[in-house]
Amino acid sequence: MTCTRCSGLMVADHLLDMQESYLPMWMPALRCLACGNIVDSLIHYHRAVRRTRRATRLASQLAKRSTVRSNLAGGGVVGLSAVVSAGPSVKLKPATDQGLPVI
Repeated sequence: MTCTRCSGLMVADHLLDMQESYLPMWMPALRCLACGNIVDSLIHYHRAVRRTRRATRLASQLAKRSTVRSNLAGGGVVGLSAVVSAGPSVKLKPATDQGLPVI
């Protein structure tokens, strides 16, 4: 396995946890030989939760942006093909009605 910080070699190690319990407790973990980065199950869990929250927040921000853009595009934006083929008595169609992609 490689380290997420420096891409160095990770080895199995046993760590002594004296703060979380009233008795010393040995925990298995992975430690990088190059930079000393330590990853155990709790650290891995918290990083996964943070990554999931960040992805959820990004997805909601992108959804908001696309909603705003589609509202702007649907409200009076005219497709180029409708402008070219339109005569004086023809009503112009919005770009969304012509199957054009909305950005």
